[in-house]
Amino acid sequence: MKLIKIDIYRNNKLVGENTYHFENKDNKKTINKQVKFDLKFLGIKYYSFESNSIEIYQNDKLIKFSSETITNKKKYNIQMNSLNQDIIIGNWWNYKLFNKKILINPITGNLTKYEIYVGKENQIININGVDYECEYIIMETDNNNIFEFWYNNKLDLILKVSFNRRGEWKYIVKSYDQ
Repeated sequence: MKLIKIDIYRNNKLVGENTYHFENKDNKKTINKQVKFDLKFLGIKYYSFESNSIEIYQNDKLIKFSSETITNKKKYNIQMNSLNQDIIIGNWWNYKLFNKKILINPITGNLTKYEIYVGKENQIININGVDYECEYIIMETDNNNIFEFWYNNKLDLILKVSFNRRGEWKYIVKSYDQ
């Protein structure tokens, strides 16, 4: 994978974008993530979110993670090296989170335990006029948040994520470059 662009929707309204840039070189994978969205009411911005992060993997093991996030002028900075391999960064590009039990919130650095449940049947979803057959996967966190995922095996790609937290959120892949 070289690039994934994801549209962010809140209550069925496009509010921002999440972009991942991938670089693979000498058994090292670097992922740069940029996220930006604003929430408005009657045309007035009441919430702003911007985050940039870097994940570095060597031989498929996470060796470094850094993130800077600004939410309504409040800053979060995370710097981590050589993480426990049973823990994964909670970014929506990484389908390997389906095989773990603990994730790191990429904004706050908090640890979250979770369980994964796989639907009995695959589902067809349509994105930009294209039908994709996807595994339907549910993640339930220890703080009772529920995330729904639509994962396409052929592309090795999470195509859609949905959850409810102060509104209905959907992250839907707009484009990708393998």
